[in-house]
Amino acid sequence: MTLAQRVRDYRYSKGWGPDELANRAAISRTALYQIESGKTELPRAGTLRRIALALEVSMESLLGHTEGPAGHDASCAASVPSARKGRGDAEWIPAEGGPLAVPPARAMSMVEAADPSRFAVEAAPPLSQMHDLKVAPRERELAWKLHELLTSPFGEGMARIIEETYRLLPHARSSI
Repeated sequence: MTLAQRVRDYRYSKGWGPDELANRAAISRTALYQIESGKTELPRAGTLRRIALALEVSMESLLGHTEGPAGHDASCAASVPSARKGRGDAEWIPAEGGPLAVPPARAMSMVEAADPSRFAVEAAPPLSQMHDLKVAPRERELAWKLHELLTSPFGEGMARIIEETYRLLPHARSSI
């Protein structure tokens, strides 16, 4: 099944027309038409993420990958380069055919490596569980990006910027 068919099928299963999905995903109706008609075979990652969030499905599902019992992508396991096989999550590189989400062991090591005296970081829930959070797709996307920034090498600086910006809010001065 193609990406175009999966997007259309997920949209149909929600009972939505194209306008509804385009609005919920914050993309243009034309962009959605291009994807659903197959004229855009592989849209940009941000567009796919917004569509997945709006449809409340994982990126893996949207792209047609089925997770195996160990949580790894079983459908592309055979296509993983031999250099990747046997490394486990030690050198997690999604471009080499790994899962689209950070492996849980890797996410926890990122959290443990963070300096708790500066800021605290918790592993973000997988996209498949984020539908439980009753928030708009844009807020979920920003929460995901914030998590990625805080767990990156720029994490300490980002935490400092967020703390200083938060203090600018009127209600924040009394609560800190």
